[in-house]
Amino acid sequence: MQRNYQANDFVNLNSEDLNKRIAYHEAGHATAIYLYNKQQQLPPIYFQIRLKNNADCAKMPIFSLGDNVAAKVEGGCLIQNLILTFLDSENYMSPSEKADYQNALEADMVNLLAGSVAEANYVSLADNEEMNAYLLNIDALSNYGSASDLQKIDEYLYCVSSDVQQQKQKLSDLLIQTFEFIAHPKTWKAVEAVARFILTCKKQTISCEEVFAVIDAVGV
Repeated sequence: MQRNYQANDFVNLNSEDLNKRIAYHEAGHATAIYLYNKQQQLPPIYFQIRLKNNADCAKMPIFSLGDNVAAKVEGGCLIQNLILTFLDSENYMSPSEKADYQNALEADMVNLLAGSVAEANYVSLADNEEMNAYLLNIDALSNYGSASDLQKIDEYLYCVSSDVQQQKQKLSDLLIQTFEFIAHPKTWKAVEAVARFILTCKKQTISCEEVFAVIDAVGV
């Protein structure tokens, strides 16, 4: 899970704005991995947040097309080696195992979408603009660092269906589901707490246990 800024993303952004957007993006991923999986009665999964100083990059006056900065959640997916796992095991799954696999697929996709959705919600609130699940579409996510996450989601969608229209409908449904989860007052309170923790953290790595403690302290 990675939030990438490309050169054009820095227009009208100062380093404080940039760092806050990155923090909310990563907080969205981390909060969803913990709370959404918990809501779906899925097992906890290890992850960490790797931090890097983005402020110096934001101050650079000139960017090449290859320039980008990133902060990212490492780990956090329930299903590893996605395509091989699916192709090798689908025919041997019982109905209950297939249902569990489908739940894990959808949870991973929600958790991947949660970063961009949280960042979009933060920007909307900061600008005093209305945001709802139907105003935020997949194309709009490109403004919130979704490229690498959507690439991973494409692999998941292949496991859901080989039909392109069904894939698009599933992604649309999951985006609405993700927004409703992230925007829920209790979830958003947790996202804000994790984002503050990221912004004030003085080290380069935040463990999932630290994230869990921050969210639990909010009382969600």
